[in-house]
Parts: sequence; C-alpha cells; structure tokens
Amino acid sequence: MPERDATSVDVKLRHLRAFACVARHRSLSRTAEELLITQPALSGTIAQSEGNLSVRLLDRSSRHVEPTETGAEFLVHVERVLAPWMRPSPSRVTKYRSGSASAGCCRTSGRSRPSAASRRARERRSR
Repeated sequence: MPERDATSVDVKLRHLRAFACVARHRSLSRTAEELLITQPALSGTIAQSEGNLSVRLLDRSSRHVEPTETGAEFLVHVERVLAPWMRPSPSRVTKYRSGSASAGCCRTSGRSRPSAASRRARERRSR
C-alpha cells in the first residue's frame, strides 16, 4: 500500500475498538457479536482502517484472524488510546445510574400494516 503522511490519517474510535476487539478474539464473528454489528460491517470497518492507515493490520484465513507484525505493534498503541474509554469513570457511572425507560408493544391481528413512517418513505421514493 502507498505511504501516507501521518498527519492525514483519519481513524475513529470505533475503528480502533473494532481492530482491538478482533485482535483480542482473533475472530470476526465473535467480535461482530460483541460489538453488536454484522460481520460484513465489521470487515468493512477493518478494511477502512487499513486503507486509511495504508497498512495491513490483520492476516485473515477462513479459520482465524491474526494481527500482522505491524498490527501487533499498532495494537499496543490502540490499547493505550482506548484505555480511558474502556474504564468506567465515576462520573459516567453515576450519570446513568438512575432513571427510567419504557418500551411498548402493539399486537396486530395477524396482518401486518405498514407504519405511517414507512408509508411516507415509500411515497417519497415514488415521486
């Protein structure tokens, strides 16, 4: 991959977290499950990170995933960057300690009726 100026790299925390998680689990499917995303979305995130960094971070086979030598070195830095975000801070814990949430469910008579939002979206597409 071509060399890139270090100041032009655009990697988001979600990219770093995805890479660290794949490197830890050595499995795309387990990582996707943990991050609550689809496997293709995870593969795309990793590919985007590798493209942005112009380096291959992971060796993939049909059975497992291994960090490359560069990926292993990068992982040390990524874990340092992610460490503050992964530890619960007292302010974050107390901020979300109390409150309430509600959820609703509507029973249908067996026939599914499109919601008003989906009808409006379909109308916009047909224009």
